[in-house]
Amino acid sequence: MKIASLVLSAVSAAAACSTFAQSETFDNSMSPRQAAAIDRIQNLVAVAFVSAESAKPFKVVAPGIVKDTRTSLQWMRCSLGLDWDTGTKKCAGNAATRYTWEQAHVAAQALNNGGGYAGNTDWRLPTIRELQSLRFCSNGFLDSPAIDIGDGQGQVQAACAFESSSPAIAQTVFPDMLETDLSAWSSSATGTASGFAWLVLFSHGRVIGARHKEEFTVRLVR
Repeated sequence: MKIASLVLSAVSAAAACSTFAQSETFDNSMSPRQAAAIDRIQNLVAVAFVSAESAKPFKVVAPGIVKDTRTSLQWMRCSLGLDWDTGTKKCAGNAATRYTWEQAHVAAQALNNGGGYAGNTDWRLPTIRELQSLRFCSNGFLDSPAIDIGDGQGQVQAACAFESSSPAIAQTVFPDMLETDLSAWSSSATGTASGFAWLVLFSHGRVIGARHKEEFTVRLVR
């Protein structure tokens, strides 16, 4: 079912249950089962709304590839190690491959040298500014000092606000984030300490630095 239809049906059902719950007869005698049903419907509406809102900027341009209309960047929908399944419209495979920072760069180059992906041979690791732009914080960003990522283009927000949906990314656009590691390397060194690079923890939309020798997943961009 399409997201728009899901939202409409869920909203209609929620409205009907709300009217029922607030009627003269049942206002003060709602059963636990009825209350639980209303909670489930409200949660369904919330999830459908978040999914629809987070997916708005993205346009499918080829199997396994989406374009962010805000930046014109094209992203792989699956992390390296997983393959896009056109039938299920999900990422197929056991798990995304985890790389050290150096290995991640080598893997991107090897992909391009081996023929690329979807006819393109210019895939690369995203900068931290590009990668953090994929964050979707349903409750906005955390009210804390922003981070200077050292690219001369201004600071970025540190993380999503509490109780934002997790993972903090358009889950219908990047479905592998539902099953795999929720962190991804960027190509950007931190600049504050030798041997560190930026990554995004999509579990909470947090931008942090990590040692090059640590292993995280990779989502390529062009």
